[in-house]
Amino acid sequence: MYSSLQKNKSATSRPSSNPPNQPPKPAAKPTDTSTDTTKEIAAIAALRKAKLDRAERLAKAQNLMQSQIIELRRSLWKLQIELKSLQEIAKAEKAEQDAANSWTSWVLSPIVRKPFENSEDKAWKDRERLQRFYSRSMKEVEITRKEATLKACELSLKSKRQEFEDENSIDEVLQARWERELLKKENLI
Repeated sequence: MYSSLQKNKSATSRPSSNPPNQPPKPAAKPTDTSTDTTKEIAAIAALRKAKLDRAERLAKAQNLMQSQIIELRRSLWKLQIELKSLQEIAKAEKAEQDAANSWTSWVLSPIVRKPFENSEDKAWKDRERLQRFYSRSMKEVEITRKEATLKACELSLKSKRQEFEDENSIDEVLQARWERELLKKENLI
């Protein structure tokens, strides 16, 4: 047989992808529902990522604030102990003065003589008393300042936690709404 006839025969025996009687099939176009679905899925994924990022930022801020709070409490505790010791010294000194000025010491003064104090000892005691007074007042100021800083740190930490919870609750409402819409679309399709 002729070779050209064999080629034509083999070409007609194979089924063609587009028969001449039918129009070509259009390429599959994404429907509006599928693009909406992918957008909603992307939005849900973005919400989840935002929640994770927010939780990570909160954890870092909490660690930083809690370490500051611990340091402030530790220094406050030390200052309060130092202030208490200064107050005890002042209390003991006042008790000593009260004992020296009591009626019993007045009655016993002819019998028991007070030890002689020279002017240097008196000046040294006065300087020490003034130094304790200034030290005590400075520690009180420092305590009030650190207490204010501590309260500010605690309030800041509390507000950051509240902000985190508020933003998460808003995101959870949005996420639930979008997931509900996705389920409705999937059930309709």
